[in-house]
Amino acid sequence: MRTKEFIIEAIKKLLEKHTFENITVQDIADEAGVAKTTFYRHFESKYELATAIFSEYITRSTFLQYNGENYYEMNEKIFVFLKDNKGYFSKLFKMTGQESFYIFLVKYISEFCVQQAENRFGIEKLSDKQLFKIDMLANAWAHSIKSWVEYGCKVPCREWLSWMEEMNLTIESIFS
Repeated sequence: MRTKEFIIEAIKKLLEKHTFENITVQDIADEAGVAKTTFYRHFESKYELATAIFSEYITRSTFLQYNGENYYEMNEKIFVFLKDNKGYFSKLFKMTGQESFYIFLVKYISEFCVQQAENRFGIEKLSDKQLFKIDMLANAWAHSIKSWVEYGCKVPCREWLSWMEEMNLTIESIFS
């Protein structure tokens, strides 16, 4: 296992027993069996580490493969990943402040939408209206994901996604 993976596993293990706010970088380094300086070679902060698990998996396994045709498949992968790691993510959603997981998620979804505007729709300069819609979409999706995790991931993924689609909360609704 690579050092970065040891560090990621360490935060997961620590979150089983402690709140995120009570975990220090030194705690993470100790649990991973690495020096604090090694931690900082891989992550700028414990907040970056906390979000890395989501962003690396989601970017690699879903967002890079999204083509507009595979809406349910892409989102279902995300929701299955969240469900498989619901203990971890339910703790992350309890983080507050500007470095909270929720704020990270809104920014992450917004950036994805901007990439889609350029890559799929050929839009290089977004209008104020499109930026507003992206912001609303990102906040709605982040809130929806947070709610789904807080509800214990009980509603089946596809059903939850169909509720989102009924509200017309898709990238396509912004750019078409």
